This record gives sequence, structure tokens and C-alpha cells, in this order.
Amino acid sequence: MVIIVSSIVLALVLLGVVLVDSIYCNRRLAVTPYKLENGIQSQKGEKIKLVFLSDLHGRTYGTDNQRLLEVIKKQKPDLILIGGDMIVKEPEPDFSVALALIGELVKVAPVYYANGNHEKKVMDFWKESKEAFLLYKRHLEELGVVYLINESSVISCKGRQIEIVGLDLDFKDYQKCWHKPTLTVEELKRRLPKRKREADYRILLAHNPKYFPLYDNMEVDLVLSGHVHGGIMILPVLGGVIAPDLRIFPKYDFGKFEGKNATMLLSKGLGVHSINVRVFNIPEILAIEI
Repeated sequence: MVIIVSSIVLALVLLGVVLVDSIYCNRRLAVTPYKLENGIQSQKGEKIKLVFLSDLHGRTYGTDNQRLLEVIKKQKPDLILIGGDMIVKEPEPDFSVALALIGELVKVAPVYYANGNHEKKVMDFWKESKEAFLLYKRHLEELGVVYLINESSVISCKGRQIEIVGLDLDFKDYQKCWHKPTLTVEELKRRLPKRKREADYRILLAHNPKYFPLYDNMEVDLVLSGHVHGGIMILPVLGGVIAPDLRIFPKYDFGKFEGKNATMLLSKGLGVHSINVRVFNIPEILAIEI
């Protein structure tokens, strides 16, 4: 009886810790810096600074996202890159938070945006959301955002030509872990444009990090991903606990990963959806110097 009572008390204490830490984490915002020494410098030796955002899911940090905007401004980025899931997939999605935020971001630096699975679903799945998505995309482009759907764009930055590629994965590429992945290098090569000759450095915005071994063969220098939300809960040594495809302790949870050809930086993201929990897992933006 004593053992049973002790077990119940311990379980309640652990549950309390999880709930308290989740509330704490969801109110915080971290900047995770990366310095990529194998990257490129400008002709004057200046670092090129990037800010990467992913998985906002319509969340706000302070009134009109002012807290998030101030943090981004402090990084003084040359480019702002968005890796998708700024919205929540719904038949009648709310784009207002993302539009308001990005409307301010374009005043800070050029903005490049690629689809996540949430944008993909409203773009292709529900009849009523398709027109709304096209209007959302048009508004962003009117603001000056470069929206990349299996396309690339080159920007001159501090004397270097940086090519940014936006990958748009199919629904099948987001299936649960019991489905065998069907994405191949050959399919990716058909989907994505070839590296532009003038590009000194090539960045791939690829929302789902699970396919990093394939991305590593796409003539890219840097892969920026999100989607996994840090694994919801992060445990010491073990890392992120669960991925959106329900894989337990996924290999790609958050942080920096090295391939033979490319580096991948995987963001914990800024928001949550469905499971509104983050444990030992503070939302983040990535501040990258190359």
C-alpha cells in the first residue's frame, strides 16, 4: 500500500513539474547562435548574418509580436529566412498573425519563405482554403517577400551571391513512422532547380528534417529545417522525445547536424499546435553567421 501511494505521489509530482515547466517554456523565447566557419565571408571579411524562423503556428509574443520583433531586430540580420508552418492548417485558416509579423520583418531585412506541411495542406487540400492561401501568398509578395515553392532565388549580399531554395514536400513525405518513406534523391532532383552558376553559397529551406541524408546530395551548403518542435519534451542525453510522425527519440530533433556535403540547422520552432506542450524546450529563433 505504501509503495502504491508513493508511486501515485511521485507521478503527481512529475506531472506537476511537466505542467509548470511547459507553462514556463511557452512564455520564453531564446536566440540560438551558430557560427559556420566553413561558410563564406564578404569580400571585406564581414560575416553574413541570417535569422531563421519556423513553426510559429499563429502564436504571438507580446502585443502584435513586438517581443519577437525586438529580438529579431537586435540580431541585425542581412536576411530573414522562414521555414514554414507560420500558420495552422484549417479549412478556414487565420493568416492575420503571420501577415502582421512578416509585414514588419520586411522592414528589417529581405525575407524568404518556404512551405511547411501546414501551408501545404491549406494550399492543396481544402477547396475553401486554396483561394485564401493564394491571397495570403499574394499579400506576402506585395510586401516584398520571396515565396519559394520548389524554386530558388539568388540575392547579392555583402559581395557574395547567395542562392536560397524553397522545398515543397508532398503530403506523403509527412506520413507517420510506420509508413515506409518513398522520397528519393532522384525525385528531389526532379523537384528542385539545379544550382545556379553564380551562387557562392546555397541554402535549402526544407521543413521536414527527416530527409537530411537526401538533402545532403542536393548541392547545398546549408539546410534549415523545423517541423519537429524540438521533440515536444527534451530529456538529458536522450534529446527530443517524439516527432510529428510519432517516431520516439528521433535522430533529428534539434540542433546542428553534419553531412558529407552540407550542414543542417534544425530549429525547435516558435509555436505549438495540437499538443500545446513544451517541456525543457524553450521556443527559439536561430541567429546564424556564415
